[in-house]
Amino acid sequence: MKISLALLIFTLFLISVQNAEASYIRLETAISSETSNNTLKGSVTVRNSGNEPAYSAQLSVNFLNKVFDNEVKDILLPSEKYLLNYSFDLAKTNNGTYPLIAKMYYKDSSGYKFSTVSLNSVIVGKSLASELVGKVSGVNLSKEGYLIVKVRNGGKYKYNVKATLVLPQEISSEKTIEDFSINSNEEKELKFKIKNFSALRDSSYAAYILLEYDKGLDHIMDYLSTTIKIVDFEDYSKPDKLPIFLIIILLLLLVLFFYKSRDRIKKVLRM
Repeated sequence: MKISLALLIFTLFLISVQNAEASYIRLETAISSETSNNTLKGSVTVRNSGNEPAYSAQLSVNFLNKVFDNEVKDILLPSEKYLLNYSFDLAKTNNGTYPLIAKMYYKDSSGYKFSTVSLNSVIVGKSLASELVGKVSGVNLSKEGYLIVKVRNGGKYKYNVKATLVLPQEISSEKTIEDFSINSNEEKELKFKIKNFSALRDSSYAAYILLEYDKGLDHIMDYLSTTIKIVDFEDYSKPDKLPIFLIIILLLLLVLFFYKSRDRIKKVLRM
């Protein structure tokens, strides 16, 4: 009787712990840019909207294969912002749309490394709308899998396209660039094999697929975005399944409790 009651109290305690708000880091990224006098200037602002500090934070911007890094910030407190100002020369850049990729690297309180990826479209001079239409579905990734992209050419001409897969550092791929040609009204399927390098279970990561081609002297770019969720279907200690497991234990303990207390309950009811 006492053992059952103790187990019941302990189970209730575990459930309350599971429902308590956990510590987390959540980074919100905003990118702004403008072009003037053959120069691209802008900024990337990252805000920690979580309730746990991020450590050893560093911002990096990649534009036209040129990288601009910020100094490492030792600690990014909750609600605090982290700013990176950048400047790139556009003197030898053709008109069109180009991708600007911002990556944020940081650690949690245990020293585990994380990263986030954000993307912005930069217009140089004039821009043309992309005639490519693409779609990509989300991916549930355990150890390895495939990210599948479908592309259709809705234009009148054949184009030589470069597809680039942009991933966070926790997820790897042996091949991140695929060049292909696509005729008018043709549809093609691209498959990128991806692997979980150091991503934690139950975390989600943004990934992007850039679709770039030239039309005359104009550069055209569009991108697709997707979410890669890290899963492990065989692990029943997952947080989303643990409460259900505890509820089952609780119900069994309640049944055991009332079974052992049936004589006392009957005596009370007779009074």
